[in-house]
Amino acid sequence: MKQTKREKLLKKKIKRRSYGGVLVSKLIPCLVIGGIVSAVACFVTYKLIAPIVHETNLSQQYFLENNLVSEYDNYNGENYEQRVIDYLYALSNSNTYQSAYELFDAENNERIMRSEFIGWACVHTGKTKTQSPDYYTCDTSLMGEAFEHFEKYYDDYFEDVDSYVSMGFEDFYIKDDGTFLPGKGEISLTTFSEPGLTGNSEENTETLESFDFTPADTSGMTHITSGESVRTYANVRGEPNDSIAMKMLDQHRAYLDSSSHSSVHSELGFAGSYSVFRTKLTLPNGKNYYLYSSYYVDESGFCKTAFAVICGFVMFISLVIAFLKAYSTYTKEQAHFAMEDYRRDMTNTMAHDLKTPLMAISGAAENMKNTCDEEKRLHYADMILSNVDYMNGIIGSVLELAKVEQLTRTKKEPVDLRALTEQTAKMYEDVLAEKEIHLNIDGSATVKADSSLMKQAVGNLVSNAVKYTIDGGSIDIKLSDKSLAITNDSREVTNKTPEQLWQPFIKGDNSRSEKLGSGLGLSIVKNICELQGFEPQIEMKDKKFTIMIKF
Repeated sequence: MKQTKREKLLKKKIKRRSYGGVLVSKLIPCLVIGGIVSAVACFVTYKLIAPIVHETNLSQQYFLENNLVSEYDNYNGENYEQRVIDYLYALSNSNTYQSAYELFDAENNERIMRSEFIGWACVHTGKTKTQSPDYYTCDTSLMGEAFEHFEKYYDDYFEDVDSYVSMGFEDFYIKDDGTFLPGKGEISLTTFSEPGLTGNSEENTETLESFDFTPADTSGMTHITSGESVRTYANVRGEPNDSIAMKMLDQHRAYLDSSSHSSVHSELGFAGSYSVFRTKLTLPNGKNYYLYSSYYVDESGFCKTAFAVICGFVMFISLVIAFLKAYSTYTKEQAHFAMEDYRRDMTNTMAHDLKTPLMAISGAAENMKNTCDEEKRLHYADMILSNVDYMNGIIGSVLELAKVEQLTRTKKEPVDLRALTEQTAKMYEDVLAEKEIHLNIDGSATVKADSSLMKQAVGNLVSNAVKYTIDGGSIDIKLSDKSLAITNDSREVTNKTPEQLWQPFIKGDNSRSEKLGSGLGLSIVKNICELQGFEPQIEMKDKKFTIMIKF
């Protein structure tokens, strides 16, 4: 026969543990499982981030291609290659992540530009904005130690997405060969604050280092001051030659096919991911270029933040689950031990209550054996029968309690409590008359409950009231849709608490020798009420004993 969970729990040997001990036993596996879930969640998150980054890079590549073609249309092809180089250098210098570019002439496969660090100057000499500016370059070797310092600052602040380092020139000197020499300038750090209420972030620029490279001999050169006209400036642009974007570009260039568009995408562990593209640009004049673009996104910062959030959230959930499971287990164990204590105490009390009448029976039988007086023998026989009836009552009550405790379902139907109470009271008319007790029933009520169980509960309550009401006292029964209350004049104020009186074999009187009852009636009533969802209550005040059942 299949055992119920309750039976298995009762048979299972469980050691008494404190809540802390139960918590530790639940906490360890929950944290281990939480750690595994966190690791899996972090890995999945990383694998989801990489494709998103690649799609973002791909979108930027298409945007770049369209802009390069638009540059040709804006100036009717005037000085196109130089403007493309300027545009690509500007992208390399402004992105919050690494980007590297190379531009080749498709006809002879000659490289036109590579976006490594270079001095770059843009001079707008025309009178209209639609006229293309002139561009000049400067080798970084002419910038001395200042450029080395700039590279160091660049590396120091590269991972800070809220700032960037720049190296600009206040003035410069143009030479006839298309190059320029730097004059005065500075290395600056620009930082962005968090957006305010307007949604715009504030930009703060700090000078890290100033320098002056003004040539000793400027003869034959044109002196230009940055900002003299629109689109006139000079600064250092590009990416370090040893940057990851540059390395990936060099590594994958040869593997990209000769189609109009080709790309490669991969990850560098948890350090980041990169995308390399090869695009064929065809201008309206029929000239073709090959553009190689390399994008590297350092995802370590985002991954660390995401991983910290994921791990923190999973561990928090693990702790909550551990605490809940520990509380549930501890509550079940306490209930198990309470049941053990309850059964042990009930067994001890029942043994005590049965021992007293057994001793009386034994004594009466011994006396009957040793006397020939018929009157005494009848007296001892009555004593034996009385104690047997008392013991039989105790055993019957125990069986009733056991039966009620094992019930899990009840059949609910409308029960007329007024009729049930009156029917029960009629059974005690003789006792009530003998003790001159006045019983009054006030009100009426109909509840949905198991009729046989309610009959048993009301019977026990009325029986208790009759037994413990003083001679000449009164019993008041009040009925309503919300409750049933039975109040009687008590013989004495008991020193037992309401919680104690609900326990088996606990009697309201202080002496266990009086055979007024088994002490199981209230315990049976409590079990019946809880089984049907009712709330039983006990109140003792001014020698008035009240039992109320709230529906």
